[in-house]
Parts: sequence; C-alpha cells; structure tokens
Amino acid sequence: MSNYDPLDSEPGVPDKLGVFGGLEERLGLFGGVVGLVLSMVGTGIVTFPFVFGLCSDSMGIFVLGTIAFLVYLSYTMLMQCTARMGVTSYGGLMPAIPKAWTYYVNASLWLLLVLATTSYILIAADMTRTLLLGNSTDLPLLLSDGVLFALICLVVFPLCLARSLHGLALLNMYCAGAILTVVVAIVWKCYKISEESSNFAPAHPTAVSLMLAVSILGNAMFGHMNVAQVYAELTPKTKKHANIVPLIACIVVFVLYSAVGLSGYLAFGRSVGPDVIADIARRHGSRDSLVILMQVLLVTYILCKLPLLVMPLRSITLSYVTPGKNPNAVSLPVNAGVVFALLTSSYLVALALPHLDLCLEVLGATCVAPLCFTVPARLAWSCVEPRPTVASITVGLTGVCISFLTLGAVVIKQMSD
Repeated sequence: MSNYDPLDSEPGVPDKLGVFGGLEERLGLFGGVVGLVLSMVGTGIVTFPFVFGLCSDSMGIFVLGTIAFLVYLSYTMLMQCTARMGVTSYGGLMPAIPKAWTYYVNASLWLLLVLATTSYILIAADMTRTLLLGNSTDLPLLLSDGVLFALICLVVFPLCLARSLHGLALLNMYCAGAILTVVVAIVWKCYKISEESSNFAPAHPTAVSLMLAVSILGNAMFGHMNVAQVYAELTPKTKKHANIVPLIACIVVFVLYSAVGLSGYLAFGRSVGPDVIADIARRHGSRDSLVILMQVLLVTYILCKLPLLVMPLRSITLSYVTPGKNPNAVSLPVNAGVVFALLTSSYLVALALPHLDLCLEVLGATCVAPLCFTVPARLAWSCVEPRPTVASITVGLTGVCISFLTLGAVVIKQMSD
C-alpha cells in the first residue's frame, strides 16, 4: 500500500507566486484547451469515417459521445490529483497509489510514447514520399528509410527541447490551424462526393464490427500523458475553474471526430476505407490541390506535434536519469542529451521493428485504455476528497472493458489476415 496521504498538502498551492511544480503558470484557458486537444488528436482522425462505416452514424455518435464524457471525467480526476500533489507529470502522480502501479505506468507510458513517436516518423516519411514521388517506385538516396528518418529526427530535435507548453505556443497555434483546415477540407470534399454519387450503401453493424468500432473509439481521446503539465502551467485564475479546460477540449475533439466521421461515411457509405484522404484521392485524383494541401498539412502537423509526445517521455526518462531532481530544472546539455537519445531510440525502432502496427494495437489494449481510464480512476480513489466512488468505478470498469474489446479486435484482425 502507498504511504501517501493526500491531505498532507493543500490543493493547488504553488512553489512560489506564479510557479507550480517548477513550471511557470502562464497558460490561459485557450492555451490549455489547445494543448489538450492537440495531445488527443492525431493522424488517426482520417480513420473515423471507417469507424462509422463499421457501426453506423447514429451508433458512432452515441459511442463517441459516451467515450468523450468518460474521458472528461478521467481528465478531471487527474487534474484534481495534480492539484493536491503539486506535480507536473503523469508519473509524478504515482506515489498516491501502490508501488506496482508506478512500475506499470512508467514502463507502459515510456514504451507507448517511444512507439508512438516511431509511428509518427514512419507516417511522416511515407506521406513525404507520396507527395514528392507520387506513384513512382524509384527511391532516391535522400528518401531512403535511413536518410529520411534521420532528417525527420533532425528537423524536430530543436522543437523537442522545449520544456513547457507555453514555450510551444506558436507551434501549437499552427497545429490547431492545420488540423482544423484538414477537417474543413475533408468535410467539403466529402460533401462534393456525396452530391456526385447517389449510391449510398448504409452500414450493417454486426457484433464483430461493433467490437472493432468500440475498440478504436475507446482509444481515440488519449492525451493523458500531458494533462498534469497542462494543469501545472495554467494561470492561477484559470486553475480555479480548471475542469472547464478538459470539458471544452473533449467537446472540441468530439465535434472534430464527428464531422470527419459523418461526412466521410455519408460520402462513401460502408465501403469507406481506413484512410478517408486516400479515398478522396482515388475519387478526385492524387494531384488534386485540396488533396495535396491536406497531405502537406498533415505532414507538418505530425512534425510539429512530436514535441507533445517527447515532452512526457523526457520527464519519465529524467525521473530515472536524475532521480529526485525536477525534470524541468535540468541543464540544457542534459536535456538535449536525453531528447537526442529518445529520438535516436525511435529512429532505430523505425528501422528495425517489424509489425509496428501490431505492437501499437496490442499496446492500445494493454496500455492506452488503462492509462486513459483505469489508472486515473485508481488515483482518484486514493487522492481525491471526497472520494468520487461512482465515477471512479464507472471510469475504471470502462478501461477494463475497452482493454478486452481491443484485444478481441486485435485477435479477430490477425485471424482474418
């Protein structure tokens, strides 16, 4: 059992005026919402029409709305725990619960973030080749795996040195504009396609397709690795109403996912593929100006979002490299060395690891769902006063159910392949 007593410290008391857990409190409501939204939204947004094709539009909206509400509860739980403990990272919350949870959370979060960073490098490389080469199969040396992966890591390296979300404000603003433009472009293109076609084929959900859909939707709003840092950097005025930040963020993500999912589903019906931009390109041509714009924006979005993955990864690593020291207080050489080592790890994994998709799917079941639901519920059970019994049990059981559904979906997919 943990010896941590949540009542030993006053909630929300900063180290000194304007500082919380070693971080300056400079993030307003808008900055906090943007940081949390960008932590949740990735390139997986293009798969939502496919999800709606598995379960129908009404069921997709219902499940996504339910998940959004439960994710909001889990974010609120983590913020309440962060306020009491005065930490700046997910891992920093672990003293509130038994030690075994610490090992599980740190190991799974570290592995998950390394592989997620690796997948972003691979996606950025593939999209760059598609933009530059089209359908050509002749790969110049500059676009070969080893060289292109290294170039991507070098481009994002200086961005990943940032220690605060406030320091990434301009980058986050660009990311917000880029993903919003992509969503608007997808909705517009799908609207035009739905006007051109009169052969809409509605979805016919089955037990298996519903399982696959819920497993994807259940992991779609994972941004929990940054929620403690978001809270820590909020201004004292914003902290008084901190629960509004995840509320607005979850509503925004729900609207974005629903807009893409519904428009793609209404354009292509149940035949929509796992990448709606690829479906649009097949219909209107890969050289279509809007298709190219969406691909360019997604590539730059991936590159600019990588620091949001590396930031919590750096904190976990530094907690072991420099134990007992605030990760945000290390020297520039140490910070740069750790970031370089982490990007090098992802680079080597990108070159060496086969079946990365399968690894990420398994981690989705064993890591993402528990980190998104079960662990926050366990933290709230130990740390929040008065104890949110019903909410903790509901959110915790949701994580367990989604884990089993995701594992089932992985098994079904492997058997069908």
